[in-house]
Amino acid sequence: MTNKRLKNGKRFVPTYLDFADRIGSVAAGKDADLVVAKGDRSKAIADIENVEIVFRDSVGYDSAKLLDSVKARYGRY
Repeated sequence: MTNKRLKNGKRFVPTYLDFADRIGSVAAGKDADLVVAKGDRSKAIADIENVEIVFRDSVGYDSAKLLDSVKARYGRY
């Protein structure tokens, strides 16, 4: 999947569902959860697993600490 297709897809869904005023881009006043990862997922989709930090409801979470907190309790972690 190309970068252009990824960008178009993330804009299309909020517009189609009439949520474009709240989601679909990062801007002041919009709802957004963010995952910050190292790498370039357009070249190697596995890079999405290189998570550095997650923002949910305006709170940043350290991914290493999150993974440590669930080790041997859930899934492959």
